[in-house]
Amino acid sequence: MKKKRIIAVFMMGLLLVSGCSLAKNDLDKLEGTWSDGTENGVVFYAPNESGDTHGDAEMITNGNVQNASYEWHESSQQIVIITTDGWGDTVYGTFDYEFLSDTELELTMTGYKDSIGATDDYGGEPVVFEKE
Repeated sequence: MKKKRIIAVFMMGLLLVSGCSLAKNDLDKLEGTWSDGTENGVVFYAPNESGDTHGDAEMITNGNVQNASYEWHESSQQIVIITTDGWGDTVYGTFDYEFLSDTELELTMTGYKDSIGATDDYGGEPVVFEKE
């Protein structure tokens, strides 16, 4: 009788562990092309290494594509997008994010940093992006 209980508990544990590994986290949902319905958007690629929270990205502004990278911060629900401006200066944009659904992502720019200055009170308006 004890042996059957041990096996049952073991099997339930296996099911829980395997089920948890299949669950998508926000980083998994983030991967893909997101557009605001105009010529602006962002493409998030999967991290280069398993378990990493950094990866490559592309910023799309007025239809122009620019290489970028990102840092995903699960605990603060923020994404930092790193790119360069027209003068070659590295720019860090911090965005609060919220998934409204599996295909809708709301980004609000809350911080900005470049070689001239920085602010963590950017006050950007929320923008909803749809996954393509």
